[in-house]
Amino acid sequence: MTRSRKWMLIAVIALAAVTAMVLAVSKFALTVYRIPSVSMYPAIEQGDRILANDFSYGIPIPFFGGKLMASRVRRGDIVVFPRPDRPREDYIKRVIALGGEMVEMRGGRVWVDGQRLEEPYFYRDPWALELQAGRGGEPVRLPPVKVPAGHLFVLGDNRFNSVDSRHFGFIAEESVKSQGWLVYFSREPKKGILEGFRFHRLAKRLR
Repeated sequence: MTRSRKWMLIAVIALAAVTAMVLAVSKFALTVYRIPSVSMYPAIEQGDRILANDFSYGIPIPFFGGKLMASRVRRGDIVVFPRPDRPREDYIKRVIALGGEMVEMRGGRVWVDGQRLEEPYFYRDPWALELQAGRGGEPVRLPPVKVPAGHLFVLGDNRFNSVDSRHFGFIAEESVKSQGWLVYFSREPKKGILEGFRFHRLAKRLR
């Protein structure tokens, strides 16, 4: 075998190995979730199927624990985590406040450390607002509370129709499984077999 052919063979083997590694990582790095509720509307709609990136906050190290290239969860991230009081149920919500911050809600809006949070994703459900007004109450109020270190305060974007940190408390940052990434399929619930497909939502990035 000539020297040039030998190097070509090495290059082909290396390329095949890298390709196999990428495919393997892709297989384990992404998790599929079906969305059964409207709690994250409009970012995520009921009937969406999404992909979540399991490596967004680092690559788990088998047997030894810890993560490679670990990074912290950021405010505004859409994260998947087990509900603290029902650990077999995975929930997807948006991170609103981080450990050590003071969070408060008035009229459905959020204040963090005394500053109102800009929330372009916040959905004010008119039906829920009308219902709340009819009962004579202020919609979605939460007195000031400090998020413990190493924990997160999470809410649904459609917070008048969401079960979140207001109900089950703070979540441990280390319990976050993955970050919502992409809608790969979407179909309206309770439609016929060939009906209700939402093609305009395909490949929509979650923000």
